[in-house]
Amino acid sequence: MLKLDRESRGERHENHLPTDVLIRVAEHSDQGSNSYPFASRRQVAERLRTDRAFLLQAVRIMCERNAARIEGASGVTGWGSSDARKVEGPAKRLLEGSASEEDFAVLICVVPRYSRPIAAELRTEAMRDDVRLQAVAKRFGVQTPEGQTTNEASEDAAESVSPLEAAINGFLVAQGKARSGEIVAALQMERQPVVDCLRRMTDQGRLRRTGQGGGTYYEIPV
Repeated sequence: MLKLDRESRGERHENHLPTDVLIRVAEHSDQGSNSYPFASRRQVAERLRTDRAFLLQAVRIMCERNAARIEGASGVTGWGSSDARKVEGPAKRLLEGSASEEDFAVLICVVPRYSRPIAAELRTEAMRDDVRLQAVAKRFGVQTPEGQTTNEASEDAAESVSPLEAAINGFLVAQGKARSGEIVAALQMERQPVVDCLRRMTDQGRLRRTGQGGGTYYEIPV
């Protein structure tokens, strides 16, 4: 829920972005516009085709998920029925350390299809290793170890959102609405990249701009 604009009620407020978001902006600001701070599904799928150690990790993740689903765990997905038959032998041999080249060929073909649940498990592991990432995940709208719900749409959107866009969203959620100068000050960044991002987000309908001149405010549409 958005807060009411406190400035319109004559109250002063500090315009500082939470430290955890500033940390992620600083760490990822040099990685381009698609710098989602967790492994994306595409990155997972690409790495599965070239990194056998990562393939082993992913197969272990999927086998554990499959076992949990068979045992009746709620909301857990494993192998699809047809894929389960294909990977049963190759996965078993990979986990035992005796996989053949034919086994690897089967797994490299099948496992990338499950990049979404694998990415979700890796994201959860990353957040357990660094609790600061839990706050970042919430601002991206994806699942956290605390059990925040998520869906495919929010994950798809998160993977295409830059840290700067996420930081602006987080600030406006906290403040309700703000001028561009207030946002620049809160993010502690150069003005032009922030202004360009505000303009882009407004053009895409993800922000709403009201007022004119020095009285122009940005807010998240509701």
